[in-house]
Amino acid sequence: MRYTTPLESAPIASALIVLNANARRLRQRRTLRRLERALNHLPSPRFLRSHTAQAAREIIANSPADLL
Repeated sequence: MRYTTPLESAPIASALIVLNANARRLRQRRTLRRLERALNHLPSPRFLRSHTAQAAREIIANSPADLL
């Protein structure tokens, strides 16, 4: 994750991160660790793995998270 500029919007109370379950595991673990460090200030970030684009769209559409 290279984007480091602070967000200048409403406070974020929750985040949903959807990972591609078909991605290579090493890269996925590395990305997950970076995201966890970047979002550790949030009360309860959720990390979900999706096997298909359709499943990811459904997860995102039904999510109440402030940050996707």
